[in-house]
Amino acid sequence: MSDDEIDFLDGLEPSLPRPTQPIPSPVPSSVPVSATPVSPAKSREALKFAVILIVCAACSLGSGLLFAWMLSGRGDSPQPSADAVALGRSFAPILAGTLADGFDAGAKALASGKTIGESDAILKATFDQGRKAAFDAHAGQAIRDLAPDGTEISDNAKRNALVSLFTGFAKGLRKAK
Repeated sequence: MSDDEIDFLDGLEPSLPRPTQPIPSPVPSSVPVSATPVSPAKSREALKFAVILIVCAACSLGSGLLFAWMLSGRGDSPQPSADAVALGRSFAPILAGTLADGFDAGAKALASGKTIGESDAILKATFDQGRKAAFDAHAGQAIRDLAPDGTEISDNAKRNALVSLFTGFAKGLRKAK
């Protein structure tokens, strides 16, 4: 490398004497001390190596953590049951009909001269009441079979069955057209 080329480490190196000159020792000694300073090219190569080493270590650590995170929940959670998926899929049109009833009630409120805020409140109340009644009639018994009226489940098998019911129901709702 010539002296004319720009070195990204310029200004960072201390002013060192040329390698042919001995470096004076800060502590008086009877033993002559001389050291050869590291050339900028060697320090640049060392810096590149250190950066590459740090990046590789960070990537290895990150991929290891990602792999551990991906495996952490596997095998413990029960798979959704086919009956729960079918239950969720069949509930979606009922839920859509209940929402439509809410919009009909909101439209009637607007047509009768109520404000938009009052109409919105009627829509939400109608939908809320309708969805609760529809869910209880459609899927409430399946939940009550596993957890009677909101009692806490201490048995892991029943808890896993309820998790399977919930995830299957959600999967069925998402698959419904």
